[in-house]
Amino acid sequence: MKKVLIFLSIFLAFSGKADEFGASREVAQEEFASNSLVNFRSNKFSHNSNRSVLIPDFSAKGLNYEVELTDIFMGNFSALPFQREDMFFGMLFNAYISNYSEYCAANLPPDKIQLMTQVCASETITKNGFGIVINRTCTSYKMEPTGVYAAPAMYRAMKDLEKFQLKNVLSLMDNSDVWGGTAKRMGEMKAVHMDMAALIRMNGCNSAGLKQFEENLRLLALNKMPIRIEALIKERERTKVKSISANQDFKKLVEDLVYENSRQWNFNRYHEGSIDNVQILSKDAQQRPTEIKADYFFTGWNGKSKGSVRITFTNQGLPNCLYFSDFPTTCRSASRKITGRYAQGTYANQ
Repeated sequence: MKKVLIFLSIFLAFSGKADEFGASREVAQEEFASNSLVNFRSNKFSHNSNRSVLIPDFSAKGLNYEVELTDIFMGNFSALPFQREDMFFGMLFNAYISNYSEYCAANLPPDKIQLMTQVCASETITKNGFGIVINRTCTSYKMEPTGVYAAPAMYRAMKDLEKFQLKNVLSLMDNSDVWGGTAKRMGEMKAVHMDMAALIRMNGCNSAGLKQFEENLRLLALNKMPIRIEALIKERERTKVKSISANQDFKKLVEDLVYENSRQWNFNRYHEGSIDNVQILSKDAQQRPTEIKADYFFTGWNGKSKGSVRITFTNQGLPNCLYFSDFPTTCRSASRKITGRYAQGTYANQ
């Protein structure tokens, strides 16, 4: 039961709207009520059955989730490593809404909707014989505005997604390592908020590229077909590497994977360039590693310390999971940006 409560609190915190069930007004518009979104769609998309599109400028270069955000923009939903029901997508969606509200307030439509949150209005306080508070119980609640606004279409998608994810929240639980999972989710939440803020600044609040990304984000939340940019999707498929070389600089690979993941760490700070003692623990039939172990240094609560990381690979020979020594059973996904470079032979020994 304790794990269930912890998981539920994490889910609500990561949604960015714990106990948020109200809005400043009822929504009476259709899905494309946002004027900027309607204009973008009518100006940029042809009206044929394939919903073919012009290709607007868009960049997610250098971000933590560069590949994932670009896949959403392209409408390449099948390539995403997460699904609509995953908590990670809920974090991503809410991070976009909150950051767009912060940085692009002037670009929201007049009928924007303010998000509300439930807070305690009055409480019962229990004290012991020494006058020390030992318990607080909320007896009544009230709704308060958050200062975060969303376009009606995005707000409706957000509410639909929240209901869907809350209904399935218990099935998303990982009972094996609740504390490691919590640390992982906190790191992911930090990374997606950094990415959303940077993505908006890089592309511009009212740019065609960001609007395409926003619309596909909304369609994914509603479990609808994306607006696909077929030319970009086909180009990615065309350049996909079919065979991965076994002769690569694995120390450099581990360095880049650990450094990229360390950008999500909440407390520890990785010592860049400290990867050492790289060991290939096992190989597949093509002599590619299936598991690697290495040591590194970081600064944490106890100052400079030594840690270790174990990296597993997929059957296709790509880095898959990073298992750090502080949470040895928690899989932290390898950056798709780095695995893509690895597949292209960027780390190949000369």
